[in-house]
Amino acid sequence: MTVPSLIGLGFSLMNVPFGVSSTLSIGLVCGGNVTILWGWVIVSVLNLFIALSLAEITSKYPTSGGVYHFSAILAPEKYSLVSSWFTGWYLILGNLTFFISDVFGGALFVLSIFGLNNANYRRNDIFVLLVYYLFVIICAIVNIKFQNLLEKINKACTYWVIYTVLIMDFLLLIFPSNFHDIKYVLTHFDASRSGWPGPVAFFIGLQAASFTLQGFGMIPSMCDEVKTPEKTVPKGMVYSVLVTSFTGIIFIIPVLSILPELSRLLDDNPEIFPIDIVFKLSTKSMVVSFLLVIMLCGTLFFAGVSTLTTASRCFYSFARDNGLPFSHFFSHVDETESNEVVPKNTVILSCIISMLLGLLSLIASSA
Repeated sequence: MTVPSLIGLGFSLMNVPFGVSSTLSIGLVCGGNVTILWGWVIVSVLNLFIALSLAEITSKYPTSGGVYHFSAILAPEKYSLVSSWFTGWYLILGNLTFFISDVFGGALFVLSIFGLNNANYRRNDIFVLLVYYLFVIICAIVNIKFQNLLEKINKACTYWVIYTVLIMDFLLLIFPSNFHDIKYVLTHFDASRSGWPGPVAFFIGLQAASFTLQGFGMIPSMCDEVKTPEKTVPKGMVYSVLVTSFTGIIFIIPVLSILPELSRLLDDNPEIFPIDIVFKLSTKSMVVSFLLVIMLCGTLFFAGVSTLTTASRCFYSFARDNGLPFSHFFSHVDETESNEVVPKNTVILSCIISMLLGLLSLIASSA
């Protein structure tokens, strides 16, 4: 992999269009425009500092273990092993839940499209789970059978996301007849729906930007598959955060400039993602709305494939260091027909655990 493909990997992990779209309701409830826009700017700056710190450490210790190797090296010798073990398991849980949240959120989003023309739409939990399983299987097939295409897929993601944002901005700005003024876009703040005092609601609302601007910490897990990782990985990590931060701003501002009343977004049908309603009300066309949704679905594909890639590499690296039960089995790699080396066992393990955890959705809606 090269710097452009790692930027694409980070870009697909953070997935601006879907990340912002799927968490829009959080920002709307917790303050509205100020929380969504300026919260994005604040979280972008803070995550850039984190990326720079990780990049500096990675340039010195470029290993696929990433942060759990870093913690072993940087901690005092007395606490090295325990720090590495806990960090490794947290890294695995973080990678795995990131993959699950992306793909499960994608299943919810795709099915909510059918509610745009149906005021009585209610999602079926079993059907959501089946669509989620289908997405997991597709991501697994791409990672196992088309390993040689991952670099091209990551590069394609960069172009797809950027053009998705630009096309969405263009369509959202030419169809609506009513726009909010720039003062409203930049300064409107209303946290009355949150039940919290304004400052508290603002900080809670930062989770919307935080959900999107994460994942770049997984990039060091790809060190074994990168030439000169001490230079390539740090550059890919920092550049991906910079590009994602800028892309988020040019996506958020047009959306905020055409937002309809909150009652129409949050109350009329809470089963439908607010961004779907924004598309429908602003374009006044089901065809154009469906086109915009399809473009978002494309970003979901890239995010699902990339998050499974990094999760499986994290499992593999931890197994190679004897951090997992049955480490010998999970550190095994298979050679494909195209001479690509794939940790197939950890890809399958990631998918099985993801499917099992998906069953929680049948027990509790909050899960």
